[in-house]
Amino acid sequence: MVEKKGLLSRLIGGSAKPAEKPAAKPATKPVAKPAAKPSAKPVAAKPGSKPAPKPVVAVPAKGASGVPPQKPAGAMLASSRPANRPQVKPTITGSNGQPRPTGAPPTAPSRPANRPNVKATAKPGATPTAAKAARPTPRPIPRPAPPQSGPRRIAEEIISASGKRTIRELNMQGQRVLLRVDFNVPLSDGKIVDDSRIRAAVPTIKALLDGGASVVIMSHLGRPDGRVVDGLRLRPAAERLTQLIRVNVPTTGDALGVGTDDAVRRLRPGELLLLENVRFHAGEERNDPAFAERLASYGDVFVNDAFGAAHRAHASTVGVAAYLPSYVGLLMEQEVEALSNLLEKPARPFAAIVGGGKVSGKVAVLEALIKKVDLLILGGGVANTFLVASGRSVGKSLYESKMVEDARRILKLAQDRGVRVLLPVDGVVAKEVTRGTEFKVVSTDKLPASWHMVDLGPASITAIREALVPIKTILWNGPLGVFEIPSFAVATRELAKVAAEKADAGATVVVGGGDSIAALRQLGVAEKMTHLSTGGGASLEFLEGRDLPGLAVVPTAGSPYETLPIVYVSPVKPGAKATAKRAPAKPKPIIKPSTLDEEDDDESDDLA
Repeated sequence: MVEKKGLLSRLIGGSAKPAEKPAAKPATKPVAKPAAKPSAKPVAAKPGSKPAPKPVVAVPAKGASGVPPQKPAGAMLASSRPANRPQVKPTITGSNGQPRPTGAPPTAPSRPANRPNVKATAKPGATPTAAKAARPTPRPIPRPAPPQSGPRRIAEEIISASGKRTIRELNMQGQRVLLRVDFNVPLSDGKIVDDSRIRAAVPTIKALLDGGASVVIMSHLGRPDGRVVDGLRLRPAAERLTQLIRVNVPTTGDALGVGTDDAVRRLRPGELLLLENVRFHAGEERNDPAFAERLASYGDVFVNDAFGAAHRAHASTVGVAAYLPSYVGLLMEQEVEALSNLLEKPARPFAAIVGGGKVSGKVAVLEALIKKVDLLILGGGVANTFLVASGRSVGKSLYESKMVEDARRILKLAQDRGVRVLLPVDGVVAKEVTRGTEFKVVSTDKLPASWHMVDLGPASITAIREALVPIKTILWNGPLGVFEIPSFAVATRELAKVAAEKADAGATVVVGGGDSIAALRQLGVAEKMTHLSTGGGASLEFLEGRDLPGLAVVPTAGSPYETLPIVYVSPVKPGAKATAKRAPAKPKPIIKPSTLDEEDDDESDDLA
């Protein structure tokens, strides 16, 4: 009976509660009036208590635990929305895609991407331009040097061509490396004549792949002048590289574009991709910032291993270094070390052998070598110009009349410094510079007026062999005759044999130039040389003592700087008018690009 009475009293007590609760009345009032009350009530609420908010919508009964269930995020926001805030859809999420927490202030920074930006919602004190400014397009951002170090001081610190930051300092794991190589190889009927430059890049490529990086390779080939030339595509180079490293090397249809972007994104660690000839784009040789920025977007770091192109201030050698941390590859490091040792501490006597077709691009290096060497041997078209300067006639042979005075000055400088200059005493002359033509050997004192000198004669070869007997250091750049025609390549092949003999005897032998190295490979003695330089014009400019732009933009070893401040300067050909679109006059450029003249980078450019 007591239990029934208690139950009856509880039933009577429960029925009285709804009559005391005035909760139904505020539901008929406007939403704006009670909206201000919840802001003051939570302050007076007791800690730990969870009273049900005033019902704006139907609220389910309490659960077994006595705690009311959570309301939808929209309903909770509706009760605390300020009166001056426009009502929005109840399903608002934060910038992370999750529902906004209860009571979180809807400030401008947390506005979700799908919510309209309303001018009236700007809070007092906020910058009025923050809501109006358009979202910038994502783009690669340069990594400048720290502000406490001025660009001039940095430039002076890295002006030396040696001691650069190499890939030995690079943590390659998971990195996408943008690698510049020099695959400017000679071609004949679409086939590679000499793959020396491709072979020289293999150690760097293997080191990057073994280190866990994915590699995007870029190179140029020939002189397409900003146009697509099917005969200068890089597919033959990709096929040859595939054979050398036994890893598939796919190529892209263009250096830039949607297809290239997709191919780069799909690269995985241990894979590589070869971009199409970068000189198919005019922006490459102009060092166009937009072109360089697009190239830089394909990598996390930039590695320059193209010593043969380091003397060109182009987008793929200099421009990308403004956007990515820069390093030099193993080949570049080896080239710099070998040529630096040659100039700074050669074993003496020191002989330089200079051949090739033109003297115009070699005047400065000859003047520099005169101050370093004990013996200067000249051949090819270079020797013809010096023969004319010494008062002899060369008939219809190739020589440069405008450079005769420069040749006389170099001969006078050599005489003043006690340097012996060895010129040809006889030569092979031909009626035409073609295969199968008639040729004979004559003295250089009596060259026929209507014949061409195409190679050195046996007496000149003997004189060179005898002069090199005491020599301990040899620098050889350029062939001694028209090497492309086998009948006129005798002197070049004989000199290759002499160089191999000297190398076997312990002499330092450094050989540069495509045809010179090709002669060594034909005889199977290339591996005997101390160093085979892949740089044609770059080697000569380095020997001159000039700064190579492709090296100057790379920080020194151990440098904390990721990139260097670079001012873009579009090179202008002699006689051409500068366009209106130029880099600003201030500050002055740190890197002065090489003059773009008509001379060849090296002998392989003629063949390509």
